[in-house]
Amino acid sequence: MVSSFLQLLEKRYKNQLDKEAIEFIGFAVDGAKRMQALINDLLAYSRVGTRGTPFTQVDCQELLDRVMENLKLAREESQAEIIYGDLPVVIGDKTQLGQVFQNLIANAIKFHGTEAPKIVIEAERQERQWLFRVADN
Repeated sequence: MVSSFLQLLEKRYKNQLDKEAIEFIGFAVDGAKRMQALINDLLAYSRVGTRGTPFTQVDCQELLDRVMENLKLAREESQAEIIYGDLPVVIGDKTQLGQVFQNLIANAIKFHGTEAPKIVIEAERQERQWLFRVADN
């Protein structure tokens, strides 16, 4: 709603605003959009424990291949290098695991420095569990 009103303000009074005021409105609109994304992410996170599906076997290799396909355009545009080897089959919620992988990889692609993103995904067996590691430059 904040973003919409700011955009309406800019549209109606653009001729009466100086360059700096238009720039400030742009900053505010961008901030409102980022805040909405953060709120949506927090809402999704809060539902993790209450709306998950029953755990099943999840082939993380297959799941990550699907995430790579979902992020194909972003990977190509950023020239991202994503390295991952054999990943295990685990017991979990396939949808939520996919969201975790997709969010981590998308953030690494989106928020990189001057170099093309380089992302490494690994899994290590530790007694009765798996430790996943997602690292980026």
